[in-house]
Amino acid sequence: MKTDIKNKTEIIIKTIQHKPHMSEGVGSWGNGYLEIPKEHFAYDYLICYIDDWGFNGSLCNEDITYHREFEDGIVIGFDTLHSYNNESHNEKWVLAKCNEIKDYLSSPERLKEVINLTLREIDDSKMKIKKLKNKLKKLRE
Repeated sequence: MKTDIKNKTEIIIKTIQHKPHMSEGVGSWGNGYLEIPKEHFAYDYLICYIDDWGFNGSLCNEDITYHREFEDGIVIGFDTLHSYNNESHNEKWVLAKCNEIKDYLSSPERLKEVINLTLREIDDSKMKIKKLKNKLKKLRE
């Protein structure tokens, strides 16, 4: 799944068609994946959704059912093997959903969220430093 990233801030889209036996009864086409490099601001946004149980959340009304972290980024993905998927979830639909998620992750609103998240982390760090300084001051007394 992992690819070489030429532009270190570009989100790369990949689609994979289901094997024929997997689509029986559902009729959907396949899965969509997005590779987000660490240098892209959405990487920090996505990491917030990962815990011990996996990726918690959906993007653009699509459950993210796959994620893998790599040294240089993260890959997230969705599948179309759910009971609500059907023949309309074809290759064109999967690619369109990937592009919708890519646009969402690259939007100014996500950038603003990442900036605000970073500012909160700075404030939290300042508070921790202040507490540690007070503790150190008491230890020295």
